[in-house]
Amino acid sequence: MDEPLSNLDAHVRVRARQLIANQQRRHGATLVYVTHDLDDALALADQLVVMERGKILQSGAVTNVLRSPISALVARAVNDPPQNELPGEIEWVNGHPEVVLGDGQRIPVGPSVDRGSIPPGKRVLALIDAEDAAAATHQSAPSSCVSIRAQVVLVQHGSKRSLLECRSPLGPLRCYMPAAATPPRGA
Repeated sequence: MDEPLSNLDAHVRVRARQLIANQQRRHGATLVYVTHDLDDALALADQLVVMERGKILQSGAVTNVLRSPISALVARAVNDPPQNELPGEIEWVNGHPEVVLGDGQRIPVGPSVDRGSIPPGKRVLALIDAEDAAAATHQSAPSSCVSIRAQVVLVQHGSKRSLLECRSPLGPLRCYMPAAATPPRGA
């Protein structure tokens, strides 16, 4: 199926996804579903193949591709909103890698990284989900967190939480905030 739901309204699309999933399960057939719509892919796929210009960038179980994208390009394709991309350099401290950001702050890298796999000084992007970032006033930010000064440029309001799009010296940042505490654009 090639983009079968692309011209449907949002509420009709949800129902159509359910119908496709039910039919596929009932018949037990393999279904190849081509889409640019992340919601369609995540709702219907058991296996995900991320492609660009006819080349497979990554394939595997949906949860594996989402949790462990092999490149920033794959991470951009499978995350909505896009992940925050913070440029920095690798530094090893007491046998553990850290990403040193342009402003000198440090982000620890997960424990599964082998010392030989990333040399010191290598330029990298720290990818941080908007779900894992939080907005705070300078006074309310915990001292244990990486704190990046930013200006809100767009607010996508929701009933329970809002998505903030911000501009910072390190690049664009996205994070969620409870709807009741959402600052105005420009704050």
